[in-house]
Amino acid sequence: MTNYLILFGSVWVGVLLASLFKKNVALSTSMLLAFSGAFLFAICVLHLIPDLYHGHNHTPGLLIVIGFISQFLLDFLSRGVEHGHAHSGDVMRGSLPIGIFTGLFIHAFLEGVPTHGMDDVSLRGFLVAIALHKLPIAMVLFLLLKEAEIKPVRIWLSILAFSLMAPLGALSMEVIPGVDHWMPHISAFVIGILLHVSTTILYESNKDHRFNVRKLSVVILGVVLAYFTIHH
Repeated sequence: MTNYLILFGSVWVGVLLASLFKKNVALSTSMLLAFSGAFLFAICVLHLIPDLYHGHNHTPGLLIVIGFISQFLLDFLSRGVEHGHAHSGDVMRGSLPIGIFTGLFIHAFLEGVPTHGMDDVSLRGFLVAIALHKLPIAMVLFLLLKEAEIKPVRIWLSILAFSLMAPLGALSMEVIPGVDHWMPHISAFVIGILLHVSTTILYESNKDHRFNVRKLSVVILGVVLAYFTIHH
C-alpha cells in the first residue's frame, strides 16, 4: 500500500509546489528537473541495469534500447512534458490536450510496472527516483492546464487521473497471471524509457552550453544521494 501512496501522492505534492512557487516556478522546476534527472539516471545505471544481467544474455540490452527508442513516440504525443517542456501553444484554450495526456498517461502507467517483485533495496531507490521525477512533471502539467484556461473541475479530474496511472501500472502486475516470468523483460523496456527521459533532462538542463555551478552541484548531489539510497 505504501508503494501506491508514494506513486499517487508525489503528483499532488508537485501540484502543491506549483501553487506555492508561482513566481519562481521556472527556477524551481529547472533545479528539480536537474536533480531528479540525475537521481533517476544514477538509479538506473548503478542498480536497476546491473540487476537485469545474468551471464551472457543480451536480451535485456536489446529491450533497453527498444524502450529508449519508444520514448521518442511518447515524446511526440506528450510534447515532452515528462522532461519539463511546457508550451502553452500546444494546448487549445479551454480544451483538454488529449495527445499530451495519452503520451503522459502511458509513460506514467509504465513507471509503476517495475515495482512488482523488486527487493526492498531496489524498490526503495526506484520509488524515490519516480517520486522525484513526478514532482516537476506534475508542476509543469498543472501550470500548462491553468494557462490554457481549462475549467478547474476538468483540471483536478485530469490531475487525479494522472496520479492514478503509476499505481495502476503497479497494481496490474499484481493481478496478471504468469507475469513474473516476463518481469525482467518488461523492466528492461521501462528502464530504457527512463534512461531516455533522464538523459534528455540532463542534456536540456544545460541547453545553453554554459557552465553552471549551481546545476552541476545539483546533478552531483542527485547522483550521490541515489548511490546512498540503494547502498546495502
